[in-house]
Amino acid sequence: MASHTDLQTFYRTYIEAINALPTSTLDPFLAPQIIHNDKRLSPTEYRALILDQSTFFIEDLVVDEHAKRIAARLSIEVGLGARKIKENVFYSLNADGCIQQVWSMVEDV
Repeated sequence: MASHTDLQTFYRTYIEAINALPTSTLDPFLAPQIIHNDKRLSPTEYRALILDQSTFFIEDLVVDEHAKRIAARLSIEVGLGARKIKENVFYSLNADGCIQQVWSMVEDV
């Protein structure tokens, strides 16, 4: 099982991959199907939820290695800083350590 630091590293690397889109891929982080707010998505459909030209910053990060869960508070600059939003997001990882479920709440600031 991944250690506390490993889950933090996993998540920080995942956010780096998001920030490097479209030249990076999220596939190594994602299960074959992801449930996002109760909707079943393929990795391609999940990727389409991320707005282009967005930059994600981690404000707070909590991991539970035993339950394989991650909670984060994100600050997101959308469209080259034209709009800022906050996201509270919770992740559940599968036995392979890939994101299988995401609960997300977004707010404008």
